[in-house]
Amino acid sequence: MATTKQLVSWIRLNAQKWNRVGEQGILPILNEAQNILMQNESSQTLKYDSATGDVPVLNTEAGKFVYDMPEDVWRVNMVMTLVPFKNDLTLPYSYEYGIETDTKRPYEEAYFNGKKYMRLLYCSTVDASYGKPAQVRFHLDPGDSSGAYNYRGYTRPRQLTSEAIPLSLPEKFHFTHLLPAAMKMIEALQYGDWAGASEWVRGHYAQEIYREMTRGEQGESCLAESRSI
Repeated sequence: MATTKQLVSWIRLNAQKWNRVGEQGILPILNEAQNILMQNESSQTLKYDSATGDVPVLNTEAGKFVYDMPEDVWRVNMVMTLVPFKNDLTLPYSYEYGIETDTKRPYEEAYFNGKKYMRLLYCSTVDASYGKPAQVRFHLDPGDSSGAYNYRGYTRPRQLTSEAIPLSLPEKFHFTHLLPAAMKMIEALQYGDWAGASEWVRGHYAQEIYREMTRGEQGESCLAESRSI
């Protein structure tokens, strides 16, 4: 295990023309390397409500279609509602066949953490970008609701704005992945190959970390249903 300060110090031994922080600073590069390695849709980066242990709630207002997500969420990949529905939820269409007037069914079943949800298909999402939060966009009026909708959002790692902030990456990857990734990116800046370096980091390290962070018990089925031919 290494601290953020220790990694900055060790990198500086091989990048002596670089500062620890600020302009041409090692810390911003270390932060970007950690972002590349950890900003993924893995099971262990899912956002949970610490008070309930469940996926977060998205409260809505009638006539409001666009909702900003919390600062630490970089992507939402599903908006859903628990089955049976909450009392204050009035869905735009029934989810049963033969009732809605549209030919496209606006819901589909989803199972997560042992619970049954209806995934809403009349939503789209926008990833977070610099200075702008991730967003959920409804394409039908979601109505007034409190606790009726949930979302699956993925968090970005803690941003390393100072050397006192602990690393988010699992400690077994500090030396084997994060340290060489940051060094590769510093080398790329010195020789003008940033695109190549970021692609190299993703190809060599990020996929391996993603696979590791989807392991363990994540509340999803590991069994495949048998099908007759």
